[in-house]
Amino acid sequence: MVLLGTIGVTLILLAGGLLLGGVWRRTLIGNVSQTTALRSRDIAALVKRGTVPDPIPVSGRDEALVQIVGPDGDVVAASANLRQRPALVLPRPPAGETAVSQVGFLPVDDDEAGFRVAASTVQTAAGPTTVFVASSLEDVTDTIAVAARLVLTALLLLLLPLCAALWVLVSRTLAPVAAITAEAREISARDLHRRVPQPRRRDEIGLLADTLNRMLSRLEAASTRQRRFVADAAHELRSPIANLRTQLETARASSQRVDWLSTSGDLLATTIRMQRLSDQLLLLARLDGAGLAPRRRAVDLDDVVAVAVARMHDGHELEIDLSALLPVQLQADPTLVEHAVGNLIDNALRHARSRLRVVTTSDDHIALVTVEDDGPGIPADRRDHVVRPFARLDEARDRDGGGAGLGLTIAGDIAAAHGGRLTIGDSDLGGAAVRIELRWEPRGT
Repeated sequence: MVLLGTIGVTLILLAGGLLLGGVWRRTLIGNVSQTTALRSRDIAALVKRGTVPDPIPVSGRDEALVQIVGPDGDVVAASANLRQRPALVLPRPPAGETAVSQVGFLPVDDDEAGFRVAASTVQTAAGPTTVFVASSLEDVTDTIAVAARLVLTALLLLLLPLCAALWVLVSRTLAPVAAITAEAREISARDLHRRVPQPRRRDEIGLLADTLNRMLSRLEAASTRQRRFVADAAHELRSPIANLRTQLETARASSQRVDWLSTSGDLLATTIRMQRLSDQLLLLARLDGAGLAPRRRAVDLDDVVAVAVARMHDGHELEIDLSALLPVQLQADPTLVEHAVGNLIDNALRHARSRLRVVTTSDDHIALVTVEDDGPGIPADRRDHVVRPFARLDEARDRDGGGAGLGLTIAGDIAAAHGGRLTIGDSDLGGAAVRIELRWEPRGT
């Protein structure tokens, strides 16, 4: 960056110097042309009056070449530096006019810088006579050359402090980037609590550091959830696995005849619980990783609720009130909706004392399913807790008939996948009222 900055500044200064030098040269040449034309007209006035001295005097340092050529091409008079020189063969303007031209070489002088030649023609008794005044451009060229050397010398002297200033500026500007890079290189999966240094100034680098820190916060939260999820899953699977192992070891170690029908029934129940837990874990992992997108189609919500109630009510003596089950049709994933509704009903069946109620409503592309029970309810300060994976109320553990604490979590994730949410409130039945909200957009919008 320092090298590119130095090159860029150098090129800009050179371009500016060239532009300035060009303008300055044109100005100096314009001054020479104006002075030369003025001398030519002055001498032409003397020619017209017939009072031209011979030789024609010229000024000292910027000595010009003056020559007067008559109608027949003979030299009438000249300055001392052109005496005994042949007549200049140059274009002669009409009488009464003055023309200025650029001439690169004159046979009477070996100046390589060129000349500005002014020619003025006047009408005399002998005929049209032309006055040639030639001014050398050597002084202009020398002045521009000296100025160019001064500019180049100043530029060379400026480059070193310029490089040093750019080095300091770039180093101070990129120092936070180096610190961020060094810290990010040291952060591993076990150090997600660390953060990159964030500069005080709110520029692009500060925004970069803030974005990286926010990303690290999300990664840390995801890693924490993943570790907690794995630990909770291992804990929940440990009990049924230990139960299976105990029953099998007891059956193998028993010296008496084993009642295989009873034992296999217990083993099958434990296996079904493990299978259901593993299915819930897989579904929860897919929902949490956004790998399960709803496949929306027309769903009759009241039919989904009726099917879920009929399937899960089998074996329960509780009263289920479906009088508030209104017909609601929405665009949703029928499998996911059935799973979410089933989890709500299963949760209510395991906590209700004698009765539960299912309510379906809709409002402006929002479908609501509410499952209420007359159980112990959920305290307001624990409602955020029970929707977390493997979370259960302490008083519900003893009477929980095999729940793993994933039902409400999965139902909430399914609602979120449909643009809604899960909420918990109080029921007028005396227990909890758990509601899921499902949103959808009408087709063609």
